[in-house]
Amino acid sequence: PLIIASGFLVVAAIFLLLMHYQWRTDRSSFYGTCIVLGGSLLVELIYRGISKRSFVLRELTLLKRSERNLKGELDKEIKRLRSHKI
Repeated sequence: PLIIASGFLVVAAIFLLLMHYQWRTDRSSFYGTCIVLGGSLLVELIYRGISKRSFVLRELTLLKRSERNLKGELDKEIKRLRSHKI
């Protein structure tokens, strides 16, 4: 989760720098970028409404529990393989 958050922050910072640059150099580019951003968010909202999809946030404890279950299964498989005579 930390690498995803840091990646998001980098992309957001670069986007803000781009918007600042466009505002200072070419206002029509700035407004065009805003329109494209707004349009893409609107399309995403409509798509999620039609398809009944939503963002799913999982608790970190659920992920940890899954990792523990996987580790337990791996440990069992290792014991099973070690018990066989070669």
